[in-house]
Amino acid sequence: PYRAGLSRWNPTRWAAALLLGLVSGLLVALSLPPVGFWPLAWAGLAVVAAVLPGRDWRSRVVLGAGLGLGMYWPGLFWVHEFSIPGYIALVVVSGLYALVAVALVPTARRAYIAVALPCLFVMSDWARDRFPLGGLPLGGLSLGQASGPLRPALRLGGGLALTGVTVLAGVTLAVVLRAGLPAERRRTVPSRPVAAAVGLAAAVVVVSATLSSGEAHKGVALVALPLLAAVAVAAWWTYRRLLAPAAAAVALMLAAIGSGGLV
Repeated sequence: PYRAGLSRWNPTRWAAALLLGLVSGLLVALSLPPVGFWPLAWAGLAVVAAVLPGRDWRSRVVLGAGLGLGMYWPGLFWVHEFSIPGYIALVVVSGLYALVAVALVPTARRAYIAVALPCLFVMSDWARDRFPLGGLPLGGLSLGQASGPLRPALRLGGGLALTGVTVLAGVTLAVVLRAGLPAERRRTVPSRPVAAAVGLAAAVVVVSATLSSGEAHKGVALVALPLLAAVAVAAWWTYRRLLAPAAAAVALMLAAIGSGGLV
């Protein structure tokens, strides 16, 4: 079993978890305007996905607190020009949503993280868009992806769908980078999960690009459909024991995305 938790008071580990969260959040914040360099969000989310395995709830709370502060403290800084108390309140409330999303991720297995992290971020954004006071949809993760290759996902489900595939891209990046580590520095990474993660991210980009063109090109469809089929088979074979909980989590995410345009 992993032993990355903070079950006992250890100032160094608590500080390290907070620092990792801050760095991740700052990377996400820099993907937003005015900097607007969209790959930084993928990098920040990859850090979160990479360090989550094995962390207990205390460690996840600290990591999530750092992530929320790093994301919204600079990302919403412009609000202080209108109201400093309002700026502080907005950062605290928005940061709490990020904290809860990270704290609720099950970390016993990497497969759980790959499914739960995108779903929880989508549901967190769904809630933040509505509560409190009718919603605080400012400085969200999807805003920084407006000029990135995942932008066409907006056609699939608006900003929530874009949030979901962005987090998935970060998870995929973490998996791929981990697969390149020396064997003595990581557990063995089965080829099927790596192929599934890379294939799914590629499929999202290909299908989104097809939709953005306004018409389905046969050539792209011939590539995308077998790719999606291969991803489905690989994911089922690797995570067949997790099929029911994964389906439930994805269903909740899709329900949040679907209600985005209705509520």
